[in-house]
Amino acid sequence: MLVRHFYRGMIARVAAVGEPWKSFFTVEALAAELTALGFAFEDLGQEEINERYFAHRADGLKVGSGGRVVRAHLFHSSETK
Repeated sequence: MLVRHFYRGMIARVAAVGEPWKSFFTVEALAAELTALGFAFEDLGQEEINERYFAHRADGLKVGSGGRVVRAHLFHSSETK
């Protein structure tokens, strides 16, 4: 119930700034589906995002607990699945 309330609030906030929420998925289900279609899949949670993109910011900006970035791309012939 608390999770549902959290997401309803987040959906309203991001829609208010012009970023409508388009989907819900579990990371595991999305990874399985994309991998089955031949995509490489990378899932970054809060810690990984902050390490990669925000570690050296002078203003201390960080991604909060709801932050997640998922990247999928097709394999090139030189990559290993």
